[in-house]
Amino acid sequence: MEELTGEEAIEEDVVEEQKLSTYFTFKTGCNLILGSFDFYVILHTEKGELIDFKPFNYLINESLEFKALENETPDDFTVTVFIIGSEGENPGYSLSSISQFKKGETLDYSCEAGNLSAKTGSFNLVVDNIPNVNGVVTGFSAWNGETSGLLAPGKAVQGNLVSYFGDFDILESKRDYIISVQDGNQNSKYYVLSNYNVGDSLKLDYSNFSNYDKYLEIDYPQHYGLSFSLIGSSSEPKESYALSSIFSTAGLEGVLRAGELNRFDSYDIKFSIKPTPKYEYRYRKVGELPDVVVIPEQPLMSIEDASITNFKFNINLTGYLLKTSYWTNLDGASIKTWTWSVQSKENHYPTIGELPDELLEQYPNLDLEDLRFTQTTFRLNDQETITLWNPN
Repeated sequence: MEELTGEEAIEEDVVEEQKLSTYFTFKTGCNLILGSFDFYVILHTEKGELIDFKPFNYLINESLEFKALENETPDDFTVTVFIIGSEGENPGYSLSSISQFKKGETLDYSCEAGNLSAKTGSFNLVVDNIPNVNGVVTGFSAWNGETSGLLAPGKAVQGNLVSYFGDFDILESKRDYIISVQDGNQNSKYYVLSNYNVGDSLKLDYSNFSNYDKYLEIDYPQHYGLSFSLIGSSSEPKESYALSSIFSTAGLEGVLRAGELNRFDSYDIKFSIKPTPKYEYRYRKVGELPDVVVIPEQPLMSIEDASITNFKFNINLTGYLLKTSYWTNLDGASIKTWTWSVQSKENHYPTIGELPDELLEQYPNLDLEDLRFTQTTFRLNDQETITLWNPN
């Protein structure tokens, strides 16, 4: 073969450069875990062969483009986001893999900072005489229209009554506060607070709270954990209020009553419950409130191979959209902790490849043999997911 002259070689390099095409774009930003030290995005084939990797910075919105010659671009691949939690001898590591990305697709973590009004001061509020019953899930929330307020107030119990109290921010826009309570009688009421000023110490009696315009009722069983939140929003005027915020570590069966107000045209509902120690159900919907939320029975799951490299299991569940399985080294002695999650479709599981040599040299404690399977989350549809913990 005839050797190319310098000028001809340059021309051929230009031609080759022109044939490079972008097969994957990764957009960084604040929708990633904050407070971490280093970030990498790593690409493997579905057979676990390393394609490429790049470092990135979550503090800025940027686009990382992965390119290759047109005849060498992969048709599908697995994308892994590798996050190092902190500097020092024992950093925490988090890896998250998503399989079956297609040529030309984008993974987008970019975001825009919100524009909340400036804080001008605060006032103190006490809400008294709320019915309280042991074992019944109760909750309190107060928001001021800009997704800001008090979700974890102080609490004082006296017999069968409870009081909530706390300091509330006053923003420059000084919008109304909507204060919402789920009480021990399994009822939900609200109060609109408009008259407040910097430095005020105010008291409200629960007897002055009002019923909502409409209710969604959710029957729940005895549980090992429960959370519920409801946010109402309107586009004109643009406002957003928490209408319910409830957390329970354990409790008896009961009913949640989520309230609607006619002033809102959209809702964001989040509900999760853990009926058994190894089963959790989650519901999330944005838009109109559902007519009903039904907690499905726990599926039966057995593990054939718990390794991250050859994960296999059986379950009496079909037709789900995605599954995400998790591994961790909870008993690892050499590092604080590290986790790896793998997302894939129902009848697919990718081959998990080794990390790049450059990263293994920099972080030598990352050994796949240290990982232990903990749980799998199944996305049933656009609104519902379930999580099953390792049955073994």
